This record gives sequence, C-alpha cells and structure tokens, in this order.
Amino acid sequence: MRKSGLTLRKIAELAGTSVNTVSRALNHKDGVSEEMRERILHIAVEHNYRPNLMARGMRGKQTNLIGILVEDVTNPYFVKMLAGAERQANSEGMTLLIGSSNEQVDKERSHIDAFLSYRCSGMALCLVSPDADLISMLSSERVNFVVLDAPSSEDVPCDRICIDNQADSARAVRYLLGCGHRRIALINPAPLTDTERDRYNGFRSALAVSGVRDVPELVRFCAGKDEAYRAAADLMASAEPPTALYVSKQSLGLSVLSAILNAGLRVPEDVSLLIFGDPDWASIFHPTVTCLQRQVEEMGRLGIELLAGNLRSRDQRTPRKIVLDSQLVVRESVKRL
Repeated sequence: MRKSGLTLRKIAELAGTSVNTVSRALNHKDGVSEEMRERILHIAVEHNYRPNLMARGMRGKQTNLIGILVEDVTNPYFVKMLAGAERQANSEGMTLLIGSSNEQVDKERSHIDAFLSYRCSGMALCLVSPDADLISMLSSERVNFVVLDAPSSEDVPCDRICIDNQADSARAVRYLLGCGHRRIALINPAPLTDTERDRYNGFRSALAVSGVRDVPELVRFCAGKDEAYRAAADLMASAEPPTALYVSKQSLGLSVLSAILNAGLRVPEDVSLLIFGDPDWASIFHPTVTCLQRQVEEMGRLGIELLAGNLRSRDQRTPRKIVLDSQLVVRESVKRL
C-alpha cells in the first residue's frame, strides 16, 4: 500500500503533466526533460510516494492470474461477459481475478493497481471512460492488456474488442422505419460518454438517411431507471404519442415497459418497443421483446484468448481491434404499420 495514498495520476496533476511522463520519470526512462524529472521526483519524495510493484512487475515472474475489470458485477451484461471470460480462462489453465469499478474512476484505478501488484499475466479492462494517459502508461510499461467494450481513445494503440455502437443503433432504428414507423421516440442516457453519443448519433443518422424529420420532443435523456419510467409515461400521455419506443440502454428497458403497462397500454398494439441489448426477461415476457443482441460472452472469451496468445508469442505485433457484430433478434414487440 502507499502510505500517502498518492497515485501516478495525482503526481501528474501536481506536476502539470501526463501520467505517462510521470511513469517514465519515476522509472528513469528517456523522453522527459531534466526540469520535469526533478519536479516529479521532488513531488514523489515530498509526499512519501512508494510504488505498489507497478507495471514493471509484469515483466518479472508471472502468475497464472488474469485480471478482469468490469463496471458492475450485478449487471447481467457483465455477468455474461464474465461467464465467457471464465470459460476461456479455464481452457487456458488460467485463473481470473475479478474487479468491479461501480463506474467510479478511483475504484477502477485501485483495481488495476491491485492486478499489477499481484503480477497478473494479463488484464482485460472495461474502462469507465476513455483515458489515453492510462492506456499510454500501460502500453509503455509493456503490460499485457486488452480493452473490452470501451470506446477508449485510439490515439494510443492497444488491443481492443468492441462493438460498433453507432452502426448497431442505426440498424435498430432502420428496422423500426422498415416496419412503417415514423414517430420513433428515443430513451437514451445523457450522451456523456462515447457509447451514449454513438447510439444517439446512430438514431439520428438512420432518421436522416430515411428522410424522417428529427423531432426533439421525442428524444429523452434519462439518468436512470426512474427518469426512464417518467419519460416513457410522459411520451405516451402526450397529444401525439410515438408509435415506437427505442430504448438504447438495456438496463432502462424494464422501466420503460412498466410505464407502458401501468398506463393501460399494450405492446405492440398501442406502441412498439425495441431495446438495445437483450435482457433475460425479453424472451420470457409476453409478447416477447425485439432486441439488438450483442456478443457479450464472446467478447469476454476473446479477451482472455487474446491475452493468452500474447503470452505465448514474444514477437512484436500491431495492436488488434476486433469489432463484433450485433444481431437483431426479431420477436413480437414491434408492429408493422
């Protein structure tokens, strides 16, 4: 543990530089001016900074451990990802260390530091938000890692396995348009991350290509399930309600469906429903719900397979980006007009 609680990120903030520069200075590498190096070392000494084995331990004696970091272990989406990862880890003779950030950056960094301290042979990371400095630091220290399902900055090359949120979102909306819907409402988290922005942009681009007017009042940004419920209830109570609701985040789907049913409306007779993601209840509820199904288990499995492959090969290679296709699962919740 660090007695002072000081992190590389905090040193970078105090020194007015990047995490990568701090890492290079503390590890006596080139590419840092003497003035900046002295400033960083002074801050480290002043705050009693002691590195917690850091990434260089990854180049020493390795273990059969693979660290995997997700945002929420209670979320069925990440449960499926972990299932795929564990299956592949077992076949590779590896053991998973699982961390959950609960969408908190500080907790995310703490878990990554723990993986490094345990000298994990690789890390599969679902990052809360893009962080070029973090990726740059891990890359410069030659850590064996892969970024999963995160639209992290591509300024720094690294292995990535992801989906195309914008293209997949557009595909979902095109299906609704193809079924004759023109008043399509979007219930979307506030577009603060690349994932949320991409799904919103996919919605807008599909409408634009089809020549359908973008109606601002049909777009509702919701911070959570309660807001999603209220947004759906408000939309369906309006003078000119939508004929279809597109929910761009899986975890909001049940709240939206509850609002529809509590208003005394029927799916799909009164309003059609399509969800980005495929929650377990979607295939059980009657009528069954049309969803955009992502290859979540395969993403987890591929992540571990890629990390294990990196351990077997010492050759320098170009970082890989694997984009997994999503599948539109047509069920009973969308009515043809």
